[in-house]
Parts: sequence; C-alpha cells; structure tokens
Amino acid sequence: MLKKRLARSISLVLAGFTLTPAVHAQMEGEDSLLIRVTEGQSAEAARLSAAAVQSEPAQRLSGSASVSLSRMGGRGLDPVIRGQNEERVDVLLDGMRVEGACPSRMDPPTSRLSTSLAPVLEVRTSNRTLRWGPIAGGQVVATTAAPEFADDNLTTGHLTLGGADNGDGKLMNGSVAVGSKASYLRMAAGYDEANDYEDGDGNKVRSSYENSEGRVDAAWTADNGLYIKGLVSRQEERDVKFPGRGMDAPKTDTDLYRLEIGAPVAEGGWSLMAW
Repeated sequence: MLKKRLARSISLVLAGFTLTPAVHAQMEGEDSLLIRVTEGQSAEAARLSAAAVQSEPAQRLSGSASVSLSRMGGRGLDPVIRGQNEERVDVLLDGMRVEGACPSRMDPPTSRLSTSLAPVLEVRTSNRTLRWGPIAGGQVVATTAAPEFADDNLTTGHLTLGGADNGDGKLMNGSVAVGSKASYLRMAAGYDEANDYEDGDGNKVRSSYENSEGRVDAAWTADNGLYIKGLVSRQEERDVKFPGRGMDAPKTDTDLYRLEIGAPVAEGGWSLMAW
C-alpha cells in the first residue's frame, strides 16, 4: 500500500461547445443506505470536474467515512467498505460486473472505470433491490451520465487537461457528442501517465504507468419510452510498476461491449442487458 501522493493539479474543463456549464442542482432524497459522491454538482458537471484533477474516478470515494482506499502501485485503487474488501465488494460499471485478473489485487475492478468520462459514483452497503444480487460487503456503482445538450444545440463535449508535479503526471481527456435528449452518439478518449514519484525522504517509489482509453456509446429512445443503448470501449495500460511485488504489468488490454434494451412498465420498468 502506498502513501497518497501530494501533488498540485492544474486543470482546464470546457463543458460543451457552447461553453455553457450545467448549473442545475441534483436533488437527492435522504437514504442512509446510499452514499452519492457528486461534490454538490449535477451529474454532468461532477464527472467533468472530477476528471480534471484525478486520474482515477474512485479517488472521490475517499470522502466517505465508510470507505477507505488502498493500492499496490501508481494505478488501481481498491475500495474497502466498512472493513470488507476484495470479492466482498462488487464493482458495477454501467450495469456491467467487472473483475480484475490478478489475485494479488494489482488490477482491482475499479481500475476499469473510465478516465475519459468520469462516472457518477454510488456506494451501497445494504440490499435495496434484488436486481444485482446480495451485497456481502458493499457495492460500488459507477454510472456514466448521458450527454446534456443545452437549449436546441445538437452538439456538446468537454476537454480536460491536468498535471501533477510529483511524478510528472499528465492527464488529458475529452469527448464529443451529437444528437438530442432522445438519441445521441458520443465518442470519448483519455490518456494519463506518470513517472516514479519521490517520497518524503526523496527516495524514488516505483509507481510509473501509462493508461489510454477510447470509447463509443450511443442511445435511442422512442416516444413510448422504449430505449436501446450500446457501448464499445478499449483500455490499454502499459508498463505499470508495483513496488514490493517482485513483478510489474508491462501490458494490460481491456475490451468492454454492452447492449441494453428496456422500457417503462407501470411505475417501474424492465431491461435486458448483455455484456
């Protein structure tokens, strides 16, 4: 487990080609079983501002008293929810249950979260629905917000640039979307890297990495509420170093495909998803 880096971050966020940021507040009902981390902003604004200063979306969970984070190297934050971790904590990415490949937790499921489109994060510590099965320790639910089109605009997008002085970290990501509230097509990409950083004694700590991601998602909604959503994404990690493990990860590629169809029924709805 590594100490958290101390870094100064510089970021620039352009939310929408119209340069009109989303300012409406997101009202949430009180629920002791649900912790929503949106930093007091709308879902759209939260995911953009969070991506501007953090290369890993899971970092925002550290603001909850019930959640702590650990990791083996420069990437891959592993959540611990109320003392429960590893297989007792499920990670759902837009409804997809994702897993890591390494039994030593060098690539926990949270390392698959998108860095090009920072998701809205929820932490569930008790069963509220049977949809995702029983909750042993907790669930981290990451939901990527749909693009918001201001007024009658048919395009929107964002651009993020960031950096850190310790480890010479660099981050950039962006997206562009065309369409409307009923249907859209969005393309997004991101890249971040860092070198080994120095601890308080000036010693180099093996933590360098390179991470890149590209994704395309689309959605269509009929007048009666029937919807179809699709996602294709690829993440490539290169030369990820891990101190004290006796091994590194020179190459890790992750491909995700998702197709979902659903419709409202009475006061609820149904959906069928394959990934």
